[in-house]
This record gives sequence, C-alpha cells and structure tokens, in this order.
Amino acid sequence: MTDRQKQVLALVARGLTNKEMAYELGITERGVSAQISRLFMAFKVRNRAQLLAETMSTSFGEKIAFELATDAIADRRAIPNLEQELFAYEDAPFLVGVTLGPDHVLAYQNRLSRGLTVTSAIGKTHRDVYTGDASQTWWREKNDEAYATGRPVVISSAVSRFQRGDGTWEDDTFSCVAQPLRNHLGRVRGILWICVRDSGVTR
Repeated sequence: MTDRQKQVLALVARGLTNKEMAYELGITERGVSAQISRLFMAFKVRNRAQLLAETMSTSFGEKIAFELATDAIADRRAIPNLEQELFAYEDAPFLVGVTLGPDHVLAYQNRLSRGLTVTSAIGKTHRDVYTGDASQTWWREKNDEAYATGRPVVISSAVSRFQRGDGTWEDDTFSCVAQPLRNHLGRVRGILWICVRDSGVTR
C-alpha cells in the first residue's frame, strides 16, 4: 500500500465518513472515494467491513503466527500478544472479536463488543455465553463455515437478541464479516469478526 492508502485505511478503521476523511487528509471527497475504491480492488473486497477484516486478519495473522501454530488455544493466555496486537481497535465504532479453535472460544472483544455480554466472555465458548439463545444460531453456523472452509463469510442483516452489560435485553440486526485467521502453516486457527449494527447505533 502507498502511504496515502495506509492513511485512508487508518481513517476507515476509525469509522470516519468520506467527508470527515477528506477534511483530515486535506483532499476532496472524490479523492477519498477514489482511494477507497483502489483499496477495495487491491484487497478484492466490496465494502468497508470486508476491507477491515481482510487487512486486520493479514496483519494480525502475521504477528501471531507463532502463537497460533500450537493447538493449545483453549484460552487467550495461549496468545500473550493478542490484546496488544488488537489495541488499535479497542475503541473502534464497530464490533471486533476473535474466536479460537473449532469450539469458538472467545479470545478478544473490543469495548463495543464487550457491551453485548453481561459478564466477561473471554475464555468461554460462544455457545456457553449465549446458551439457549436461538437468535445466535446464525453466528455459530457462520463461524463453523468460515473455520471449516477457510474462506471469509459475509453475513447481512442477521437478527440477534442479547443481554447487555447492564442486564437489559436488546434486539438488533448486524452485518458481519467472519475472516479466518491462519497459522504459519496455513491452517485455520481462529476467526476474526467485524460487525456493524444495521441500525447504525453504537452504545
């Protein structure tokens, strides 16, 4: 990537609009749109969520390849640098999460994602955290698909019901990308999730 493309990508990760990016970079909105279009073509993606998933998983996968080489990935302690590598996305305006292994053990959630669970989900399987919640079935099915096939899976407008950190229940729809994370041997060892609320509301 060019230096300008890296700048644009960093602003996309912050959730800025084209107008806001144009102001930050001192260029026109048309110029921003052209840069984003080039990034879409370069990474063979169709939208910003897919772009972020692709670039994050590539960077993330390279940095933790050694840690993911082992099958001992039952909890986040098996990957000591996990939070450090994902720190840039801690306050992102979209949900970021990482699961490890075929049982989908939650290894990382950014601040927005953590707000969707009553208690800490780290080190637990998704099924244990969302036990008995039929609206979460789509998530597990798509996670299984991405893990088994090694290909990114796109989810559009999936209905989900969850209990927020304050104990209240909420219904919303999410559009997500499930991006496989591979070790240095090319084997899938986890899934990087990026989701946006279709309602556009971030809390």
